[in-house]
Formats: sequence, C-alpha cells, structure tokens
Amino acid sequence: MKFWKDLILSSCRESGSSVVSVAILKERFRRKGTVPHCLNTVFYDMLSKRELCSDILLKDHEKTGVYGFNLWTEHINIIENVVATHNLQNKTMKYEDFLIILFQSSNITRNGVDPPIIFLEKEKRLTTKIVIIDDTKTFLIKFASIDGIAQPITNIEKSIYEIEQRENRLVEDITSIEHDISQTMEKVRQHIQNGQKQMAKIVLKKKHILEKSMQLKITALDTLQGILQKIHNCQSDKNVIKAYQLGTDALKNVLNTSGITIEELDNTLTDMKYVLEQHNEMLSMISAVPIDDIDELELELELGNLIDMKLTESNIDKHNFSTPALVPPVDNRPSNAHDFDTEIEKRLAALRVHIESSKLASNAQ
Repeated sequence: MKFWKDLILSSCRESGSSVVSVAILKERFRRKGTVPHCLNTVFYDMLSKRELCSDILLKDHEKTGVYGFNLWTEHINIIENVVATHNLQNKTMKYEDFLIILFQSSNITRNGVDPPIIFLEKEKRLTTKIVIIDDTKTFLIKFASIDGIAQPITNIEKSIYEIEQRENRLVEDITSIEHDISQTMEKVRQHIQNGQKQMAKIVLKKKHILEKSMQLKITALDTLQGILQKIHNCQSDKNVIKAYQLGTDALKNVLNTSGITIEELDNTLTDMKYVLEQHNEMLSMISAVPIDDIDELELELELGNLIDMKLTESNIDKHNFSTPALVPPVDNRPSNAHDFDTEIEKRLAALRVHIESSKLASNAQ
C-alpha cells in the first residue's frame, strides 16, 4: 500500500497538480496496455484515512497534514515565492495575468493551481473579487504582504485597475493605428507608382483620418496617465501625512508622560538663573578677600631653630655661630634679615661638611 501511495505522490509532483482521479492514474500507470487494478482500493484507503480529500469537500476541508494538503503546501510555498520574487504583494491584478507569471516560473499546471489558491484564500493570504468591466466579468486577486493578512479589494483599487486597463487598451489602439498608417502610406506610394492619382488621394485622406484618430487617443492617454499619476501621488501623500501624524502623536505622548510643562520649564530656568547669579556673586566675594603676607623673618627664625636642632644632633658646637636678635626693631628689620640669611647659610654649610666627613669615615672603615 505504501508503495502505491508514494508513487501517487511522486506522480502528482511530477505533473504539477495535486488533483487526481482513478481514471487519470490508470492512464499514467498504464504499461503495455495493462493498468493496475489496485488503485480503487488504494484510493478508498487514502480517503478513509483522510490522506485524500474529495473534490466535493475541497473548499470546505480545513484539516492540514493530509496527503493532498502536503502537496498543496509545496505548491503554496512555490506560489508565495513567485509573489515575493515579482513583488506582487498588495497589488490588485487580473487572476489570468498572475497565472501567466506562475506558469512561467514553476511547473504548477492549470489543473493544480486551484487547490493552493483556495487554501491561501481560506488562510486570508489572498483575497479575490469579481468585477464587471465593459460588460466582461473579470476575476481580480490580491496577495497579502509578508506575514500579513490580505485586505479586501477596495473600490479605489478596482477603479485604478479599470483605468490601467483602459490605458493599456489605448496603447494597443495607438500601436494598431500607427501600423495602419504605415500600411496606408505603402498603398499611397504604390498607387502613385502605378499612376493612380485619385486612388492615392483617397488613401491619403484615410491616412489623415487615422492620424486625427491617433491624436485623439494620444490626448486621452495623456489624460489617463495624468490621472493615474495624481492618484499614486495622493496615496504617497497619504502615507507621508500618516507618518507625520504618527510622529506628532508619539511626541505628544512623550511630553505627556514626562510631565514637562511650559510653566514648569519657565520656573526651572528662572531658579537656575537665580542660583547661577548667587554662585557668581559668591565667587566675586571670595576673590576679593585679601590674603595676609607671611613674615619672611619669622620663617627664617623658625628655619634657624630647626637647623640648631640638627646641629645639636650632629654634635656641632653652635656657639661658634652668632645669633641675631629674634625680634629686631622694625626700622632695623631689613639689615637684621640679611644677617639671618648669612647666619643660616653658615650653619647649613657646617652641616654639609659634617655629613660629608661622616661619609668618608664610614667608607674608610
């Protein structure tokens, strides 16, 4: 049983259609005039196990994972790849035009395209609509965007499609008239060559009529193309305005959630200005405070005391050095300061001599 089921699946894949019947399979599997007699049994078994779906239940069948749907899933992936490759998402187009693109891009046949299309429509991956254009019934189709849901075909989209079809017809008519004009001119030349003046004149008159007709159609084509361009511009402007609105709403939400108001901002700036002015005033006051000069003589007296302590530690007789008065009179302070400088230098020199002598004695030992 598994052999025949796998063989049927392979046959469907090869033929590009998941729609099969016992009669079709008998013809496919006919070998030397002999057909397999077990196909009816295989079909009944597959139907009972829901591995096949009868054509009566095709549009209402929702169970996935069955034999037929497995093949339809492959065709669904092929169809969606074709849609993505040719950028057909959210584009309203004639169903027959889509089939031409599909058949050129895959091995799916006309008989095999209906099941995946029905399944995609049930899953809201595409939408369809039947419209009447020039007393002709037309089947329109629109695929959803990637990972989206197909939106219904609106009256605006239907109108755009009708305008585009009329545009195509005008282009075809203009091309046809140009061809007729070319043929007419050939006839005019032929009549002139044959000396048939009146016939050449009649045909030339027809050529002028064709040119006027072509000019009218060119004018109509320009008008239609202008209308289409304005429609597309309006749709683009709508998207721009929508983007502006979204940005404005987002900014409003940010301002509302932040709690910032004009009054609060004004108060904050006023407080900041006041604090900065206070800070600058404090800096000015600090920089204006006078710094007392340090008495150099007192520093020298303190330094002399420290040197005396060091002389005592080094066993140097400090009585060999004279010590000026600690606090001389104010009028004698300049000369007294000079005496202190001289005395301190002598004591520092004595310390250096003592330190060097100690180092020499240490090295000699």
